[in-house]
Amino acid sequence: MEDSLGTQLNAVDRELVARLQENARTPLTHVAADIGLSEAYVRRRLKVLQENDVLTITAVADPRLFGLHAMAWIGIEAEPGKPQEVADALLHIVDVGYIVTAVGRFNVMAEVACESTDHLYDVVLQIRRMPSVRRIETFTYLRLLRQQFVWSTKEVVSEKRPSRTGNPPLLDELDRSLIHALQANGRASFRELAYQLGASQRTISARYSRLVETGALRISAVIKPSRLGLRAMSWIGLELIGRADLEEVGEAIGALPEVSYLVATAGRYDLMAEVVAADHSALIQFVQDRIASIPGVGRLDLMPYTSLLFRSAATAWSGARTRATDFTDSPS
Repeated sequence: MEDSLGTQLNAVDRELVARLQENARTPLTHVAADIGLSEAYVRRRLKVLQENDVLTITAVADPRLFGLHAMAWIGIEAEPGKPQEVADALLHIVDVGYIVTAVGRFNVMAEVACESTDHLYDVVLQIRRMPSVRRIETFTYLRLLRQQFVWSTKEVVSEKRPSRTGNPPLLDELDRSLIHALQANGRASFRELAYQLGASQRTISARYSRLVETGALRISAVIKPSRLGLRAMSWIGLELIGRADLEEVGEAIGALPEVSYLVATAGRYDLMAEVVAADHSALIQFVQDRIASIPGVGRLDLMPYTSLLFRSAATAWSGARTRATDFTDSPS
């Protein structure tokens, strides 16, 4: 087998990705044995994927660990011909980390993460006062239900994850340093991490286990979806019917492999989901056949992306989002 990298992943790549998405810190000796190839080849192939910026093994963390307790998705109606100008201006707002130009109800959208509702209010005012902004609509996050960044052709198996309904564990400086180190290299050994952070291996292992067991952190193999033939992304706003059970509907939507991000929100929509598909036609069909058919789903708005911009990947939580896309502009 050759180690060149084509436009799409080969069968070995797909199997490797699937294994690492199950557990990104699985020893490559075990992965190689499961696939039926040599460890040397699997290790070499993983290096090729990483060097070509196709796959990143990184930390995905609960945003609240970083003190981000007030998050919102902001829909913006920019003046005709001005969406890109508005999107570029949003890059200069520190609390805005994820920006989209789109078609549909809004032509610019942004995710905002703040320490408090007062801080969020100040950001909303700042956006409202921007030139070329006609109006905005703010969807405050009530709960982050899914941030998986895993795409496949199979249904997602329900996982027994620790509940996040309570407060996240308290972090000290060592915990934060560990998360950031794992963001840079999710497969770093405890020995490497201990040396880097100036702590014992036992301490690092215990801290890591605590973060994982509480559901605050996981290590994920994040792959660009276009390598799997997925080239369309969209945000979907959903209104539920009458007394439909929000948690049941959210669980059904979150189990769909096309859904990478799902939040319960306040405002016009009960739920908002980010989805990926092969192309625009497949996206429409997915919404009609899979989302709209879920009991309790009423009105829904589809807002396909035309471009994505990122201000930074400052946290382990947002880092996975920046690595999960293809047409990215990442200003320094």
